[in-house]
Amino acid sequence: MPDEISYPGMTAGDLKALLELRHHDPHALLGPHPFDHRLVVRALRPDADDVVLLPDHDEPRPMHRHARAGLFEAELANRDRPGYRLELHLAGGETRTIHDPYAFAPSFR
Repeated sequence: MPDEISYPGMTAGDLKALLELRHHDPHALLGPHPFDHRLVVRALRPDADDVVLLPDHDEPRPMHRHARAGLFEAELANRDRPGYRLELHLAGGETRTIHDPYAFAPSFR
């Protein structure tokens, strides 16, 4: 199902369930996740045209967008779990900076 970018650690079934808003554990796919020697950060923002990852201690990084889904992904070279925010670029030129709720580990498992 992914067409122009890969989704490390995510199966086609996971992606389909996530995009249909029926995945049983979105925390397992969204937010920051160590993969190999890097950190993959994902955000599901179908309301955004573009998303920029704003790490607390690094340069902003544009996130790659899945062509149809509103799923965004960026990679950081460091596997440490950084604090970050998301800069959303919405239709009509509005820009909003938010804290990603998936940036935080879930409280209950």
